[in-house]
Amino acid sequence: MFFQNKDIKISTPTGLKLFAGIQILKKSGQFTIQLNNGIAIKCSPNHRLMTTGGWKKAINLTHTDIIVGRDFKSKIFYIDIEEGEFDYYDVVGVDESQFYANDIISHNCEFLGSSSTLINAAKLRTLTYKAPLISDQHLKIYAHPEQNRLYSISVDTARGKEGDYSAFKVFDVTEFPYTDVASYRNRELDPLLYPNVILRIAKHYNNAMVLVETNDIGQQVADMLRFDLEYENMVYTYSHTSKGVMMSGGFGGVSHPGIRTTKLVKKIGCSNLKTLIESDRLILNDEDTINELYRFTFNGSSYEAEEGNDDLVMCCVLFSWLTDQTYFKEVVNSNVRKTLYEDNISRIEEELLPFGLVDKGISEPFDEPKIIDLEQENMSFDQWMSM
Repeated sequence: MFFQNKDIKISTPTGLKLFAGIQILKKSGQFTIQLNNGIAIKCSPNHRLMTTGGWKKAINLTHTDIIVGRDFKSKIFYIDIEEGEFDYYDVVGVDESQFYANDIISHNCEFLGSSSTLINAAKLRTLTYKAPLISDQHLKIYAHPEQNRLYSISVDTARGKEGDYSAFKVFDVTEFPYTDVASYRNRELDPLLYPNVILRIAKHYNNAMVLVETNDIGQQVADMLRFDLEYENMVYTYSHTSKGVMMSGGFGGVSHPGIRTTKLVKKIGCSNLKTLIESDRLILNDEDTINELYRFTFNGSSYEAEEGNDDLVMCCVLFSWLTDQTYFKEVVNSNVRKTLYEDNISRIEEELLPFGLVDKGISEPFDEPKIIDLEQENMSFDQWMSM
């Protein structure tokens, strides 16, 4: 989340300076650095402080380093490290890239607004998150499923060993703009239990189309979801000799459930994600996802988190790859046509003129011929004909 600044100035070694704004991010870990002169600062592991040997990240500091501050230099008394996730308020866009924080010279946060972020900085600053309708420790729901709407789920799988998150995102793909309606992430979940979580949410969202990344342990998750739990609405892919990985309908022996994220798949997905967000054709509601986008930068060969995790962003990358597939477009367009038909068929039928009845001279269908005895009925032939 980014809050733009217009007129407030911050103290720097060269005087009071304007800055672009404040960004609020969730980051893993917190360092408390206590100096011998009694001054202390709390910061993220990758926050840079000025030492007599130049800029150093907090995670690389030792007790032999000397910290430079406002009119002082001091050795480090102790460094305390806390695990978990913490909210940080980072200063962005300070001239000369340095400012005073607790009288210690700190480095300006520079990745927001640099050319290395996947999403343009100006667009990043406009992204806003919503409060979820329902949330717990792992799941956040921003919109409940609606009848006749089509949903898609993109799944990223971790090993469940306190590292990366197992994460998935649910998107409403009924029409443009596509909308982020639910997010899930859990770094402690056993991969064997993950398919059951996906199944429950997929069924809740109208049997959503599910795309599972199959790199590493993800293949097991995709296979369990499709074959053990017998969930049918899976995205199948196959390798094309010239076009790379392609989506298929799951027919034939060459396709398999899920997708292996190759360099080409990630490149296409990142490109599509950038286009979708910057053209307002994908609306993100989740705070954690937006925070990850702030840190999703180019490292020289590909995009990844500058620090922390990018599991939710990678779910967005997979989804963005999917939206450009011909088969996906056909499925979505077919659903749109079906929905329009169902919504309008009653009105159309009411507007049609009634056909009316056509009298063919026969009021009842023929059964067995009925023989009448005219003498017994006491009538002449002419009387019978006149009936």
